[in-house]
Amino acid sequence: MDWLDAYKSKLISIDEAVSKIGSDSDIIVGQCASEPQGCMSRFHIVGDRVENVRVFSVLTLKPYDFYM
Repeated sequence: MDWLDAYKSKLISIDEAVSKIGSDSDIIVGQCASEPQGCMSRFHIVGDRVENVRVFSVLTLKPYDFYM
């Protein structure tokens, strides 16, 4: 397997990545212009099944449902 095939085999969707968030997690995201807006826009979908999740970010680019 070459590097590109290995890379492609590890890709997952944003919703799949967000579904892996568990209780008592600390999530540290890229700051300012490198903020992962796609992921942060979907964090709220796991809110009803997790607790005590902290998201560390600076200068978010927009309001997100998970902290509103």
